[in-house]
Amino acid sequence: MVCFLQPGVSKPLFAEVALNLLIPSIVHMLVWFEEEDRFVLILEYSQLSEDLFKFIFRETPSESHARGLMYQAVLGAKHCLDRGVFHRDIKLDNYMINTNTKQVKLIDFGCGYTCPPEYFVDFEYEAEPTSLQKSSQLQVFNEEDKLHLPEHYEIGWMKILNDNKLISDITIPGTHDSLALHGGPAAECQAWSLRDQLQAGIRYFDLRVSGDELKVVHGPISQHTTFFEAFNTIQEFLAAFRSETVLVRVKHSSKFPDHVMSQLEYDSNSYVKSDIPRIGDVRGKVVFVQKNTFNLGVPLYETDKHGDYKVGNVEKKKDKIIAHLNEAMKACRTDNVVLNYSSGTGFPYLRVDNSPKSLSRKINSWLYDELKDTFKQNIKCCFGVIAMDFPGFDLIQLVIAFNNI
Repeated sequence: MVCFLQPGVSKPLFAEVALNLLIPSIVHMLVWFEEEDRFVLILEYSQLSEDLFKFIFRETPSESHARGLMYQAVLGAKHCLDRGVFHRDIKLDNYMINTNTKQVKLIDFGCGYTCPPEYFVDFEYEAEPTSLQKSSQLQVFNEEDKLHLPEHYEIGWMKILNDNKLISDITIPGTHDSLALHGGPAAECQAWSLRDQLQAGIRYFDLRVSGDELKVVHGPISQHTTFFEAFNTIQEFLAAFRSETVLVRVKHSSKFPDHVMSQLEYDSNSYVKSDIPRIGDVRGKVVFVQKNTFNLGVPLYETDKHGDYKVGNVEKKKDKIIAHLNEAMKACRTDNVVLNYSSGTGFPYLRVDNSPKSLSRKINSWLYDELKDTFKQNIKCCFGVIAMDFPGFDLIQLVIAFNNI
């Protein structure tokens, strides 16, 4: 049990008691007392309060509201540091918000101490702002629903590719459940619209559809559009950027209608053969990818194994992604388009902290670093399609850059 000496108190106090006395602006400690085998703390409690994680999960605050919440959270942490206290367990669950006044307070000092854990290595510690600087400069994760293209951003990146190159020999940025924009934290996998993803450089799309009307869905949740609307959007883009080609995989919840497949077979701007084409043959066209009852287009080789999308442990997910990318390098340049996923969700394991968005926030930055290390080796390699959730500009551009080695 960790105890601290506190001015005005005759003997060392249990750490959580001492730290609550040091910081009056956190959740208010009304009284405390010591029993033979424990300390008892009586803290303020409002019936209108809940922890910040539950509040954000339920409310999804606007940007301006989130900014105000973040400001209060940072002030609470700063208030601790100004008094020489390191909370050491700051997370959404350890902030309480009054749902009426929207006041945020820091709670739970059970892991608190008067110095950071790094201090115990060399008995000195100097913080560096590198992590904050890095995250502010790189756009590897995107949750903004409006596209703001950087200046001089190259939309038509495929024009650099040799016409004789097979599409199975290209590293392609893609999105998983590409139109899952609605349905809350459990269902949403992307922020940008289809048109915005195309302009950002995404060239592989994963569409999940249902019924004869081919409504786009994520599980049982409608995404308020149809396959036909998505197909038209892609064709409009390709009419404007004739150097590009777009791969589309369509997964039907039951059976894809035969009459629609017949229409696509005769569409001059669609590639539906099973032979892997060369880029020069499919510029300005949609290349369909086979999946289940949708048997038009090129065959697919998926590195993901059954259930790999379920994430209980983020580090294990990272290991799987590395294994899949290594497998993809061996499988590229064959008679299949290779597909990898960096996406995942913790909801099957009731890990609501690992929603597709929160998981992508962790994975995308790590994936960028891994790919950058590989890119620096200047070794010519192909990963096939990398399907991501909430990718940002810098991550997309790094995936594209592998085609320039």
